[in-house]
Amino acid sequence: MSLGRSPSLDDRLRAGFIGGVGVAILLTVYFGWHPPAQQALVPVEGPLVSYDLDHVTGRGARRFLAFSLGGHPETFINTGLAGKNSGRLAGKLGARIKVFYDPGQPPLRLDREVIQTYGLEINDVVVESAEDDVSSVRLYMRTAAPLVALGMIALGAWRFATVRPQV
Repeated sequence: MSLGRSPSLDDRLRAGFIGGVGVAILLTVYFGWHPPAQQALVPVEGPLVSYDLDHVTGRGARRFLAFSLGGHPETFINTGLAGKNSGRLAGKLGARIKVFYDPGQPPLRLDREVIQTYGLEINDVVVESAEDDVSSVRLYMRTAAPLVALGMIALGAWRFATVRPQV
């Protein structure tokens, strides 16, 4: 028990919170961020100048590979370079890198401002096509995220309905 509340009130608050997070995810998926249209993507390429594996600390901590290309002042990230693929740029300074980004999408704020890119070519070898990358993001946003959100809403509603008020 916290703050002198009854267990049933705490349980109902938790249930409401779980359901509320589910609703927030659902609203974000349908009205918030959307993956870019394939036609909107613009190529950016240049020699690999630097890269580093960073991580965002705190809640929702995750790792990402940030990189810079010659002739471009921006820092980029790429989903194809996350996790087990993060070693793909090791020893490749100076390699010609080509990725695509959506100029209409604002930069992401992680521990610094970065631009999300799609697809990846290293020295003209396609590691992941931009079409496949955008398709996988779109698939996640249209299937996995809504299913998680609906599951959270259902769990919150079920928990809220099954908690018996204490007298």
